[in-house]
Amino acid sequence: MFTNQKRVWRIIFGLSLLFLFTAVAQAGFLDDLKKAGEDTQKGFKQLGKDIQKTSEKVKKNITGADSQKSTAAGLPSGVKSRLKKIDKEVKKAEKALTQGSDTDQVKARRAQRILNKAERLKSEIDKNYSGKFSPQDPTVKLTYARLKAVSEVVAQSLDEETPGVATPSAKTDAQPVAKLPAGVTKRLRDLNRELDHAERAIAKNDGGNGRYYLKAAQTYMNEIKKGYPDHATDAFTEIRQANERMAQVEEQVGALEQKSAVAQDVKEKTRQEKEALQANCEEWAEKLKVYTEGPLALYNYMTDDPATLQKGKERYDQAVQNRAQLDQLNRPSGACPHLASTVGLLDRYMLNFETHYARHQKKAAAAIAIKGGILFAKLPIEPTNPQNLTTTFNAGDHIYALVQSKKTFEEIFKKDWIRIDVKIDGKKIHAQFIKLHKPADRAQKTLAFEIAPAPDKMTAYSNPNMEYGTSKANMKQGPQEMTYHLSKLDPGKHTLAFVIKHYGKTYAQGQFTLQGDNYQFYADLHKKAKTAMSKSVNLPRAKMENPGLASEMQMLLQKAGWADIRRLNIVDKDWWIDRVAGGDSAIKSRHIDAAVLAKDAQGYFYKKVRFQQDRLITGNWGKLYISHTFDRIHISYAVYQ
Repeated sequence: MFTNQKRVWRIIFGLSLLFLFTAVAQAGFLDDLKKAGEDTQKGFKQLGKDIQKTSEKVKKNITGADSQKSTAAGLPSGVKSRLKKIDKEVKKAEKALTQGSDTDQVKARRAQRILNKAERLKSEIDKNYSGKFSPQDPTVKLTYARLKAVSEVVAQSLDEETPGVATPSAKTDAQPVAKLPAGVTKRLRDLNRELDHAERAIAKNDGGNGRYYLKAAQTYMNEIKKGYPDHATDAFTEIRQANERMAQVEEQVGALEQKSAVAQDVKEKTRQEKEALQANCEEWAEKLKVYTEGPLALYNYMTDDPATLQKGKERYDQAVQNRAQLDQLNRPSGACPHLASTVGLLDRYMLNFETHYARHQKKAAAAIAIKGGILFAKLPIEPTNPQNLTTTFNAGDHIYALVQSKKTFEEIFKKDWIRIDVKIDGKKIHAQFIKLHKPADRAQKTLAFEIAPAPDKMTAYSNPNMEYGTSKANMKQGPQEMTYHLSKLDPGKHTLAFVIKHYGKTYAQGQFTLQGDNYQFYADLHKKAKTAMSKSVNLPRAKMENPGLASEMQMLLQKAGWADIRRLNIVDKDWWIDRVAGGDSAIKSRHIDAAVLAKDAQGYFYKKVRFQQDRLITGNWGKLYISHTFDRIHISYAVYQ
């Protein structure tokens, strides 16, 4: 309370000087000041308002009706503009004294810096426009008076801060401090200008420029200390204020620099973490890319081949482990877009493979449930008691097989024949077809299949209820064809695989190896199998009885060089019509086939022969002629004797 009252009376003292200067004080002015002193309990902010009101009264006293009229209109433009600026700076100083949360001393120092600019403007008017305007002009007097009054208040507040320094007072005869040299004054002005720049930089959180301008200000203070050592002490108010202001700016700049250093550390740490994260992302992207690109990608194993699929399963399991490890890493969302793309692609491929593998396993389980086997031995195999089985043979061994199915042949093929596919060293040969004439045989789940049987144990071609297919006209399937292929093998080790499949499902399979340096044994066995096969060959039966046509056919054959014809059977029920372009196109001819049994130097044989008649313009049929002769088939004539 006491401090505020003291400050109020200092303001009253300053304003009293204004009244003496203007000589126009009126009754009521002192009452206003007294009232301002009584209201000091309202605080320093309210004091500023009272100063403003008092200033308005002074203005009225100077420019009132009883005083001379203002000649501002006749003032030089340079004077008018500077007076406006001085008035503006004084108002800013008044606000600096009354506003903000800083201490009174800090506010006073801020106001002093503002008034310094106003004083410089006043000096420019006095120096540059001396004699060009009347000092008694009311506008000039009012502006100068306001500047002086506020300057006095600020000076009193600042002097109070310096212990041991006498405070000038109008009521004492204390001598003023010696005036500073012009060199010091100029440098202080430059110093404060640099500090102004520094404070503006600080207001923008720009510690770098704040430090730059502070160093420039310090340079001016160093010049004062070097060139004017007697005046570079805090005994001079301007020097003390400059040092205090530099200390304040130093503190503010230091705080900003510390804040900037912390921010820089955080930024650098963030940068390093980001770089480490990016490097880790790239590392993982490359690690996972092997499952999405190239020859080892998961999509290369999307097959039904068991060996390839199993390798794919191993790759899939590796991908699952790596994917699980990746999921355990804590990464910010969206931090690794490239890695996210690779992971998305991998997830899709993993799902596709997982689905395919599960489907294959289900099919494999179903296939196992229906798949039987094919057994091998060097002696005929007893279906109800298989013994002496092996999968390893040497050249010269006889070879027998036994098909074991989990379903009957009727259930598998729905027909009266079965099919056995054969591969030698991975290459297919002609499939082996066996026709089962008896329903009881088709209802069986086992079948003896002879590959290279001993001639005295060969039953393939002697069983009237089983008929082997024909790969060529003179090549019967079964032992004859199998021994033929075995006789063509090169020295070394070979693999023979057998499988019974129908509509993609495997019902029985098996394989064995055969090795040796010479396979001539099977060439000899092939000849014996061919002889055995010929004993079971029958001449195709006749399906048309036409003695006249048969006689005409035989005459044509004799003219063609058939010397010893023993029998001729017409094997077609009727003539076949030949058209120009099929469908309902014009008829060009007709044909019919006959099986002809004959003998030549090589023995008995039969051939199918096609006889043809062309269509004449008249619509009748032309002469009969031989149009095609089929392959020779060896046959045992004993059947027909």
